[in-house]
Amino acid sequence: MAVESLRGLAHLYEEQSDWLKAEVYLLRAVKGAEGLGGGVVTIPLWGLCDLYDRWDKPDKGQACWHRATDLMATQFGENSPNLTESLTSEAKCLRKLGRADEAEKVEERIAKIHRTSE
Repeated sequence: MAVESLRGLAHLYEEQSDWLKAEVYLLRAVKGAEGLGGGVVTIPLWGLCDLYDRWDKPDKGQACWHRATDLMATQFGENSPNLTESLTSEAKCLRKLGRADEAEKVEERIAKIHRTSE
């Protein structure tokens, strides 16, 4: 099944707040996009990370946002302003998990990106 179709099915389940079924389809979409190469995987992965945030699964969300940031850093560079949204989401997850020291390091990275992009 095509990545877009899987994302569409996941969206239907998200609208019903059936997070578990939505996750299944988004995980399949990410796996399918991985086989396509390039930055294509970022789109379904971002959707998966967002799902974890709305589902209040910070443990899964933190790992997901970290992966998304790593992929985008490869694509745009380590200090790209494009990374700040995923880094901010990762820091929020870390705080929810009680990992304030790690969250502070991520927030320091965000501040550095802001300073270097001005």
